[in-house]
Amino acid sequence: MLPLHRSSLYLKNLLIVKRLKADVIFNALHGGKGENGIVQGMLDSIEIPYTGSGRLASTIAMEKDLSKNFFRAANLPVAKSIVLNRPGASRKNIKSLKFPLVVKPNDQGSTIGLYIVDNFDNIEPAIEDAFRYSSKVIIEEYIAGRELTVAILKERALPVLEIIPQHELYDYECKYKDGMSSYQVPADIPNELANRMQAIALKAHRTLDCSGYSRVDFRLDKNNEPFILEVNTLPGMTGTSLVPKAAKAADITFNSLIEMIVED
Repeated sequence: MLPLHRSSLYLKNLLIVKRLKADVIFNALHGGKGENGIVQGMLDSIEIPYTGSGRLASTIAMEKDLSKNFFRAANLPVAKSIVLNRPGASRKNIKSLKFPLVVKPNDQGSTIGLYIVDNFDNIEPAIEDAFRYSSKVIIEEYIAGRELTVAILKERALPVLEIIPQHELYDYECKYKDGMSSYQVPADIPNELANRMQAIALKAHRTLDCSGYSRVDFRLDKNNEPFILEVNTLPGMTGTSLVPKAAKAADITFNSLIEMIVED
């Protein structure tokens, strides 16, 4: 129903949405301008309610440097990192970090433009490519270990889910192509650790003032210490997505999950 107007897509489509007089917009635009607060702000301007977090929480969650600052202030565990604000920014602070390092655009998702580098020789090409996707690049210490996630639904932490990708990294292909990852939910971790991760995830959700539902991604190091990677304010809702899997483990069907999100 929404034609793709290249020059002013959002404004024209917004007028169409307004004419539809929708009761609620189900926002399933995972990543990009659908998740970074732009669409949320425009829907606020025409006073149509929508699913997921509001514009401010969405913006902060997508801007990794901002969200990390919020997490640190709340004493939540994150990897040590620095931010390059422009391509020509000084690289001297990189020396304060330990290799291997993760280089990624500051405001992207789905591992787009993300690299793991293990020496200075490889870091410049990674930084250069990351700047193709964002005006800022974040460089953080790589946490070797397991990939886990905790979904939050209406202020409730769902069971911890472990992602076991076929690649070393849970990259774009492993996220969206069937058969490239396997999942275990509840994750095979001690109950005490699961409870701790659920508490951290809920606190992260609240720290950014998220609402409705979200998904908090973690790396679990060899000492079973969890580190927050990011908060997704609009987690994926595809056939391979993680929130529906976590909901199912909590005896919540997909239809009931959608209904709960809409009602909220």
